[in-house]
Amino acid sequence: ALEINPNYITAIVDLIAMYEERDSKEQLIKDLEALTQLSPLKVIKDKIVLNCVEIASKNTNHEKAFKYYSKALEYLDIIGSENPELSNLKIQKAVIQNEMGNTPEAIKTLEDAVIEFPENERLLYYLATMYDKNNKKDEALKIMEKILQLNPDNPDALNYIGYSYVDKKINLGKAKELISRALMILPDDIYVMDSMGWAYFSTGDYKNAIIQLERALKLANDKQIFEPEIIEHLMSAYKQAGMNDKIKQTYSDLLNSGIYKDKKNELKTLFEKFNEIPERKPASIDINKK
Repeated sequence: ALEINPNYITAIVDLIAMYEERDSKEQLIKDLEALTQLSPLKVIKDKIVLNCVEIASKNTNHEKAFKYYSKALEYLDIIGSENPELSNLKIQKAVIQNEMGNTPEAIKTLEDAVIEFPENERLLYYLATMYDKNNKKDEALKIMEKILQLNPDNPDALNYIGYSYVDKKINLGKAKELISRALMILPDDIYVMDSMGWAYFSTGDYKNAIIQLERALKLANDKQIFEPEIIEHLMSAYKQAGMNDKIKQTYSDLLNSGIYKDKKNELKTLFEKFNEIPERKPASIDINKK
């Protein structure tokens, strides 16, 4: 069918499905590469990239992982040359470069991309997070501020800028306003809740800090997400509020929940900062939650 019509998408989709049933991942990539000789359709190259990344990310053999990441980059470049309007390819490329340990090249890929697509919020956000992870926090903040100019309701930018202000201990009133707006947009986001709690903490409002941080920790536990920073923020609020028994109870509850079986040492190290390894049951403390 493809020899008759190389753009026959139904044949491509069905054929790829058959390959996936029959082939190992490595053989699948070989068959997909052969298929590119029959059809120019992007979906084939997308599948090659996807499977190369999957093999590389799960492979402990550095040389083999590098080989498949490199092949993924090769096909991303081909797709990009054929579809220059697709900005998301730049993000994929940067993520792979970063995974390969080539962070400067990943940052350059994103910097070049935002020159080409200066109003693309997603690209700007990825560049900002890359800056943040590489201790370029001032650059990250500028990018987030630009995102907010493009879209005043971008919750990630609102939260990042607000938390940055809290971290720098500046504009704390503005910080709470920005994080509150983010929380209205993402009311169940544990990271925004944490930011809100930490903003309250930074202004000495420990009661509201505890309310927000307890919500964030409960939701993280429900989703089985281990976020040490949320735990540490909540313990700091308990400590400042004189609620040391709550620190002990939280430590005991987390250990006994079964969620963090493989995180016991990390939990112990974290709670030792507060010198509150539990020895007894806590007193009942009412912080008048609404």
